[in-house]
Amino acid sequence: MYINQGRIGQIMKVYNQNTKVSQNAKPEKTQGLMGKKDQLTLSNEGQTFQKVLSAMEQLPDIREDKVKDVKQRVDSGTYQIDNEKVAEKMMAAKLFNGLGTRKK
Repeated sequence: MYINQGRIGQIMKVYNQNTKVSQNAKPEKTQGLMGKKDQLTLSNEGQTFQKVLSAMEQLPDIREDKVKDVKQRVDSGTYQIDNEKVAEKMMAAKLFNGLGTRKK
């Protein structure tokens, strides 16, 4: 939507009129509205998602036990790389990311 200078003036006029109306409202009506609080109710799925998300946030970003194990095997020379698994994961990642598509 394009807004030119004339439209901005009209918009501000309507805004100011609405602001004046809300400022001139009677105090007893406003107090009744101010006393209410917003409420949010989550569905069962939402509550479950919130619990799972909270549990995931408690997990560390790096699995220290895995890192320690791999580091130890690399240092001792016993770490074996499965070339086939590496290639499969590379191909899956390439296809998943859309990098496997042909360019014209």
